[in-house]
Amino acid sequence: MQHEIFRRHDLLRPNGTLWEAGYATSPVLTYDRSKVRAGKLQIKEWDSYLILNPDFALELTVGDNSYMGFERIALMDFKKTWQHTKSSVHLFPMGSTDMPSSSECGDAESFRRNHFLCFRKEFERRYLRFRMERFCSGQPVEGELSLTEPEGDSMVLAVPFDEAPFGFYYNQKICGMPAEGEVTFQDQTYRFEPSTSFAILNWGRGVWPRRSSWYWAGTFGVLDEIPFAFNIGYGYGNDAEATENMLFYNRKAHKLSHVTFNIPTSNGRDNYMEPWFFTSDDERFKMIFHPILDCGSKTGFAFRKSRRHQVFGHFTGRVTLDDGTVLNIKNFLGVAEKVFNKW
Repeated sequence: MQHEIFRRHDLLRPNGTLWEAGYATSPVLTYDRSKVRAGKLQIKEWDSYLILNPDFALELTVGDNSYMGFERIALMDFKKTWQHTKSSVHLFPMGSTDMPSSSECGDAESFRRNHFLCFRKEFERRYLRFRMERFCSGQPVEGELSLTEPEGDSMVLAVPFDEAPFGFYYNQKICGMPAEGEVTFQDQTYRFEPSTSFAILNWGRGVWPRRSSWYWAGTFGVLDEIPFAFNIGYGYGNDAEATENMLFYNRKAHKLSHVTFNIPTSNGRDNYMEPWFFTSDDERFKMIFHPILDCGSKTGFAFRKSRRHQVFGHFTGRVTLDDGTVLNIKNFLGVAEKVFNKW
């Protein structure tokens, strides 16, 4: 059974544990950093946007992990099968980044010596501006985009971590926001048109265990002029009360149970550029994913290690809505990833 949260109330009890674990279709729970009872170095907060169209993609992230602040800009060109990611890290922001306590209002921004990222929310619009000097080959990258947030459902999840007494993860993902704007790098301008470009917001607040692994995938497209998207994943904590697996048809959520990522292997290792297969225990989700670009990255230093395979490609398969309606999905552009963090 999946427990749905309807009533608006605080995310955390006075003792720092979750009031209610489950899922929702809007951010009904109120997050307050001052009510977290875990060690202050354990709080992790981030706003991350992924913007895609058939030819290229952009990822922008501002995060405050208490002991470490970070900003990330990634640019991917599917035609050239080229990608570059650059991150900036600074120590012990301890909440000074002033990340918004809600995804529905407030700005996330970071201004450093050689770069800035600024995310603003104004009514149904989200505005993203950024610039980074010496992004790649000594050249800067900059851009400005506008995202339109349609009315409708989104994926919201609140779950505890068994291995962390005060651990929790509060997350919202908004799939399929039409995107407009441009990014300039070297002698090329990457233009995003709202008819072919969409964005996914990943808004996360939580207290995580020292080591964690997760799987996540999402897509958006149009079926006979009706918007369709899905968000699937696991590894985010104790999912006994709810998973983050959802279909969105005409902006309305349809809840799935558990979905399994079947990544092909070769000589005992994951082969990310071979087709992936996805199945659900309720048999409502069957999908094959054909990769086109693996944005693999590996970082590590004294107190943080990360291995991430963010793979872009096309989804084809069949899904079943809550009322039994079967939808056939063909060549929907999306992303699937596997991540390990020691943080």
